[in-house]
Amino acid sequence: MSDVKKSVQAVVLGRRFFIDLWGIMGITPILCEDPGEIASVLPELLSRSNIACVITEERWFCDVPLPLRKKLEDMVTPIWVSLPTLMIGEEGV
Repeated sequence: MSDVKKSVQAVVLGRRFFIDLWGIMGITPILCEDPGEIASVLPELLSRSNIACVITEERWFCDVPLPLRKKLEDMVTPIWVSLPTLMIGEEGV
């Protein structure tokens, strides 16, 4: 394994179902069901210098308070990636 792969990692942040699916693929999950509560996990997340990428669900990330969301989107490291929202059960399939 190269030094780059050892030193940086991606994490997935959001609701349980979304992070569990990505966790199966080996991406470190961080639970934060309510985007309004991101402030409680953000300091620890951003203090970890080995995180290169934070993966979130698009709808979840859109519910992060706008001023904070803009700051996160403008960050160089880690880069924030919003993937399409998973639609399950009553939400549609």
